[in-house]
Order: sequence, then C-alpha cells, then structure tokens
Amino acid sequence: SGNSGTIITWESDNTAIETNGKVVRPAYGEGNTTVTLTATIAKVTISDTKEFTLTVVETPPTDEQSVAADKAALTIGYENGDSESNVTQNITLQENGSSGTTISWSSSNLGVIANNGTVTPPAFGMSDATVTLTATISKASSIDTKKFVLIVKANLPTNAEAVAVDTASLTIGFGGIDSETSVTQNVTLQTGGSNGTTILWESNKTSAITTDGTVTRPSFTLGNTTVTLTAT
Repeated sequence: SGNSGTIITWESDNTAIETNGKVVRPAYGEGNTTVTLTATIAKVTISDTKEFTLTVVETPPTDEQSVAADKAALTIGYENGDSESNVTQNITLQENGSSGTTISWSSSNLGVIANNGTVTPPAFGMSDATVTLTATISKASSIDTKKFVLIVKANLPTNAEAVAVDTASLTIGFGGIDSETSVTQNVTLQTGGSNGTTILWESNKTSAITTDGTVTRPSFTLGNTTVTLTAT
C-alpha cells in the first residue's frame, strides 16, 4: 500500500525475485541475472505502473570452487620471447588467485628456478635444465596443486667462448676421397661458425688454393705443393 491510500501489487519477470520480495540468487557459475519488477499502483478505478530493473548477484563460490577456478586459470608469466619450453629470463609467479585463494610455489631445482621465479640458467656448454614448478592453491581448508614443467635454456656463450669453441671445432671440407695430405678438388672453407662467429681465410699460396677454397693443381712436372691456410 502507498501513503496516499493506494493498493500496490507486484509482478516479476523472473523467479530470482518473487512477488513478495524473496530473492533466490543464481548458483555460482551461472552468472548474475537481471529482473524487472512491475508495480501496479491503484485506487478505486485509477491505476498506473512503475518498473524497477534489478540485478541479482550469483552466490559466492565455496572454498572448493574458488580453488578449482583459480587452479584452472593459473598460468606462469614469461618475459618477451620466452615460453614454457624456452626460459631464459626470470618468470612471474602469482601469489593470489582472483577468487581469494593463496598460491605458494615449490621448485624441483632451486639452483635454476627459485621459488620466487628468479632464473639462473645453466652455464654455457651445459645441458638445458628441466624444472618442475608445483603451485599449491589454497583457501581455508581447501587445497589443490598444479604442476608446470619448464625448460631453462643454457646461457649463450660470451664472444670469447664462441670464438674458442668455433676455433676448436673448425675443419676443412674435402671432396671425394681427398684429405689434408691429398687435395685434388676444391675445398670447402666455412665463413661462419655455429656460435655466431665470422671466419676469414688466408692462403700462403693463392696460386694453389685461393681464400674461397678454389684449388689449382700444380702441373705434372712441378710436383706436389704444400699450402698453409689460416683461419681467423
């Protein structure tokens, strides 16, 4: 009833709010729902209506639902260019979920990835490291875990290390059955190493072997010739 002696009746377009004002909230995960309430205000033969639009909020999740939702959404943050299989920099590990959970982390190799996400890559020349990170998601007495397997790449070599390694592995490519002591065909001279080095060649006898590996054999009467190739 109204203060001016009117009678007010109500209609609802959704059972989330009943005509007596009782609210039945949607279950968690169903989302909020919009309800239009229509009031009819009448006195004797005169009446009018007024609408009210209300949003009924879904019920909050249980602790178990909060943990499950935050577990499903949990990811690791990587720096630009990195990924789960190519970690070269520090990673970001969430400490709280959007549903009010607390997240703690445990690393299977603290020397490579600390529990706070600090990354220490293996030294150059060592194998890449596989590390398992375990996230424990909890809220009140509800607890669950989620594992992530990451590969941390070994450090790239310094310039000095790159030069040393490519120098040690450098060879000359011979054709057919040729060898260092029996060259009859052009040779292959690398111009770049596998660690990003540049290789330049010098020959002490360019008439026999040029710096691009072209071989010109001495005539039969001159005999064999010895050539020193120097790679820088």
